[in-house]
Amino acid sequence: MRYALLAVIALALLGVAALSREGIPDDHAHSEVPPHDHAEDDSDDDRNRPPAQSTGADPSGAAAEAPDRDAPAQATAAQTPVQPAPQRDGPRTYRDWARAVYLDLAARLNRTAPDDLDQRLLWLVAWAVLEEPAGQGASDNPLNTTRAEDCDERDFNAVGVRNYGDFECGVAAVGDTLLDRDGLPRARFGYDAIVAAMFDAEATFDDFAAAVHDSSWCAGCAGGRYRPSLANAAALSAYADTPIPTGSGD
Repeated sequence: MRYALLAVIALALLGVAALSREGIPDDHAHSEVPPHDHAEDDSDDDRNRPPAQSTGADPSGAAAEAPDRDAPAQATAAQTPVQPAPQRDGPRTYRDWARAVYLDLAARLNRTAPDDLDQRLLWLVAWAVLEEPAGQGASDNPLNTTRAEDCDERDFNAVGVRNYGDFECGVAAVGDTLLDRDGLPRARFGYDAIVAAMFDAEATFDDFAAAVHDSSWCAGCAGGRYRPSLANAAALSAYADTPIPTGSGD
């Protein structure tokens, strides 16, 4: 019964994401565009590549140009500290992952989270669904980042999406991609707007979705329709409580 329920949820979310993902190959092996790990900002090794996501980005970006150092907009309403994801014996869920990403970013930026944090966790889950709506993606990597981390990870596909070695490593990779080596959002790639929408108490989901769409994360993907959606909120909430793909970097 459990697997049947998960299948129904996945099918419902696939319907929501179908328009956004039109034209994106199922294996996320988008060889026509470079993956993004922003190694060009953090080292001088041969990993220097333009920003991109496994699902595509504008290949014309100049890798040598340093990102802007603009911090996200300050919140304008009451906020409360981010609380850590609860400890559990079983697998971590998409909701756990979203909370851990918020917690990690809040610690790095010395920020607090809006009072409606529990609702905003679904914003990140909606973004993850856009990347892998079937929930069968890379290990501990719901956003399919290509960021190299020191956690025995392996490539998930030909573009370099990573299978991370553990949950914490995958969470850290999101922060390392959205923030530069000085710990500030990468404004050059539009990630400052994503982070601002996540933490600004006055921001709406439409603000967050527009920031993701307008950023370099997947610029030009799905014919320009790469945008998270809350169209099927009930199915999304159920999906948020399913385990993320995980493993040992295999």
